[in-house]
Amino acid sequence: MRFKPFHAPKEFKFKDPDTGFEYRNQTRQGLVKHIITYRQQNRLSPIEFLDAVLENYWCGLPENGGSCREMPLKRGILETIKGGIKLLTNYAYSKYATQAEADRRSDICVSCKYNIFPDKKRFILWGDMVAQETVGSRKSKNHDKLGNCEVCSCLLKAKVFYEGKLELPEDQLVKMRGVNCWQPELTK
Repeated sequence: MRFKPFHAPKEFKFKDPDTGFEYRNQTRQGLVKHIITYRQQNRLSPIEFLDAVLENYWCGLPENGGSCREMPLKRGILETIKGGIKLLTNYAYSKYATQAEADRRSDICVSCKYNIFPDKKRFILWGDMVAQETVGSRKSKNHDKLGNCEVCSCLLKAKVFYEGKLELPEDQLVKMRGVNCWQPELTK
């Protein structure tokens, strides 16, 4: 879940999933700092994708009802089939981008507005697991901060290692070029 444009949480609060402690603060930044500090002091691991977790938590609170919308990942059957064929071809030939190249790409993706963490349905979750398997144990330096590309729907953790030519529709290319994405350079 994500807040609709021009909507925000009524209160900045969060219940710790491990201890049940309820954090409260006047600002989002203050709340995030409090959560990080509390968890460090109590020797708890950091909460991955904290911003996305907070927004999803707030959207589930009754006082924020109607202020949020689901963030489904749009991936049609044709896109899934084409993506699957590309993944399997890449896997069969064991062609991967270098670690340095994957790290460079992940630096671009991690700060991109299209790097999202959607709620995934069964078929998309399965497709993402297959994508992750195709790169084995490879991880970019930003692995834990990469979700799915909202434009092409691909799992970015795996895609940053993709080596080969991409075929992307013009509308996707326009969006990607607008954020200086690395993917359009693979269509040439």
